[in-house]
Amino acid sequence: MKKFHFILFFLFVFMAHEAHACRFWCAIGDKVPARFVNSQLLEAPNSLKQLGEEYQDGWAVGYYSKKEPFIARGAETSLTDLNYDQAVRETAAVEADIIIGHLRRASSGCVEGVPNPHPFIREKMGKTWIFGHNGGMKKQILIDLIGEEYLTKNKPEVCDHAPPKSWIDSELYFIYLLKMIEQSRGDVEQGINAALSQLYAILGEGRRYLNFFLSDGMSIWAFRKGTSLYYLMDDKLDIAAVTSTVPDDKYNWVEFPNNTLARLQKGRRISFYKPIAVESMEMPKRLLEDQGEDALSTSGTQDPTMLDTMIHLYETRN
Repeated sequence: MKKFHFILFFLFVFMAHEAHACRFWCAIGDKVPARFVNSQLLEAPNSLKQLGEEYQDGWAVGYYSKKEPFIARGAETSLTDLNYDQAVRETAAVEADIIIGHLRRASSGCVEGVPNPHPFIREKMGKTWIFGHNGGMKKQILIDLIGEEYLTKNKPEVCDHAPPKSWIDSELYFIYLLKMIEQSRGDVEQGINAALSQLYAILGEGRRYLNFFLSDGMSIWAFRKGTSLYYLMDDKLDIAAVTSTVPDDKYNWVEFPNNTLARLQKGRRISFYKPIAVESMEMPKRLLEDQGEDALSTSGTQDPTMLDTMIHLYETRN
């Protein structure tokens, strides 16, 4: 009976967090077909438009053109905002090589009357990056990991009127990932791995809500940990895609493996990378102290959830 109650409690906690997480959808191809975009973002039973009934803190739809992002945003729910419908149709008509959609359910930073800040946009390493998050974590953890020097030079650009209270955890997550990619000399997989290594060491299993997508205008990286994620490869449409919620049953969406990073590229290519365990990890002293005596006593011991190196598992191509 105790085991049964524990399972019910776990499901309740997971479903509660899932309900508070944002939703995102991304696709890449030589040309992402307009009919597919309209179907997934407007017409399907679980399209981002319909999900706006539950995720009411704004929407964003956009695409890359010549490696530069063009993003339309709204502060109202996508369910009733006619600007959302127009933005989707205009985005779909472009048939760009990368198209994204995002719905916000705010849990951090400014909220009222603010157009959805996802995807965040930043210039780094000669590229224009966009980032969307589906989860949440304590901002102070990210602030400490980023470090004062780097954060001073790379301050959050959204909701910056009353920092750090007004800052959004997702933008700090973005800044931290870019910092680690920079330190990895532009190697995106290794930079992400380095960032996740630190976060896995700090965050307990029940607090790792780390799903995200990241793009540099040429590829899309997606990571799953903590909430739902699915991927799609379709040879007729010649696209690869990821989504937080499956819009309908017309396409063969597959559940994304947990604790896994994927790189989506043109040609219906998805490369999966799996982290492996390490024996120890050097952590900033303040971060360990913030986690209490348990973290201090277990630092340096083997934890199978920690990450060290991304193993390239396989590449899937239709």
